[in-house]
Amino acid sequence: MPYMNLVKITRKIFTTSIGHVIQIAAGFASARLLSIVIISVLAHALAIAAYADFLYAFSLAHIVAQVAGLGWYSLIRKQSATFHDAENLNYSDSNESKGFFIASFLFPICWMVVGILVLYGSIYFKFSSEQLGGSIESAMTLVLPLLLANIFREYLVGLGAVRAGVLLGEVFPLLFTLSAISLAANLKALNIIIILSISYTFSVLVQAIYLKRLMPKNVFRGKPVIELKGYLVSSFRRALGAGSRFLTDKVDVILIAPIVGIVQMAEFNSANRISLVILLMPLAMMEYFSSRVSRDFQQGEFEKVKKHVMFQLKVLTILLVPVWIVSVFFGDKILQIFFGESFQFSSDLLAILLLANMLFAYSLPFSSLLLMTDGERSYAWVNFLSLVVCFTACFYSAYYYGSIGAAASLLLANSLLTLSTVYFGWKSLRI
Repeated sequence: MPYMNLVKITRKIFTTSIGHVIQIAAGFASARLLSIVIISVLAHALAIAAYADFLYAFSLAHIVAQVAGLGWYSLIRKQSATFHDAENLNYSDSNESKGFFIASFLFPICWMVVGILVLYGSIYFKFSSEQLGGSIESAMTLVLPLLLANIFREYLVGLGAVRAGVLLGEVFPLLFTLSAISLAANLKALNIIIILSISYTFSVLVQAIYLKRLMPKNVFRGKPVIELKGYLVSSFRRALGAGSRFLTDKVDVILIAPIVGIVQMAEFNSANRISLVILLMPLAMMEYFSSRVSRDFQQGEFEKVKKHVMFQLKVLTILLVPVWIVSVFFGDKILQIFFGESFQFSSDLLAILLLANMLFAYSLPFSSLLLMTDGERSYAWVNFLSLVVCFTACFYSAYYYGSIGAAASLLLANSLLTLSTVYFGWKSLRI
């Protein structure tokens, strides 16, 4: 009897908003864990040169796919969230929806082709070594499946099928790849990339079938109308914001290593990797609520949008504050467990970086709010300003105070980012 009551309570919890968020977070964690396991298995199974070839090709394919879709991924999520009201669309709106669907594949694929041509140009003009040339050619077989998987994933998330998007777009391809690697007798870098390409291609097909079932038929009636100027402006602003944040996150490689050396960069990077774990739940909540924020905003339900944001802030406060307190008192032991005794002295870094990433976590609900409510202009400039502040402060503070100074610069930049996104986020709600 107690067992049955526990089952009922568990089922009830998993049908609530927080239950869905937990499931999405578990999906994210599974994808990250599978990625780590695959990398670990290959590190032991391949020779160092072959492992390096695979890692470079795999990373390069991900970079090209991300850059090609930069600005479009969040735009797809925002627009597809309005497809729920397809029955109420007039003929003109249906034309625009159909046009957007075509453009959402056309433009990222065009940018992908540009990226591929640039990389092949580096081989042809011998800017890249012969060894890198082979890895680049391997990476190109994976780029298109990755790009399409990301696009379909955003459509599924936008239409409310967040768990399906995470499982089919991230977990399933890696799980299939790990199974194939376990059964393979002769592992080579190119063979593994081909297995990944097949895995993501199959993932794309399954996502496409699932999306066809979810997509209202009224979305595709009429002739497609592509709002070229509007799409380009919106995607550029989103790309500027996302690109600025990407560079801010790479401050250790871009500035710390050249200024104070690779050892302090490793110290900063190790502490930062631990601190980034706290973003798992905030990112999961952003995935779950983004489509709901977009849909409710378009319908003028501003109070509902406010409730979505406030719910995320309450959960963040409950989860993150205890984590930061633990890091202050036990940070040295945490770093020692994960990275060994040599990194024990960087525990003060962990406390600063955790605080910086806690502030960044608080900005995520408002960043999502801006992206889903026509606030991409504010999102772009806020993130760009944060990048300028981080790099300017880090250039001086890292020189005089090393990795601690760099962490303080990131804390300053994230403080500015959070305050700015909160201001523009509430302003977008017309409160």
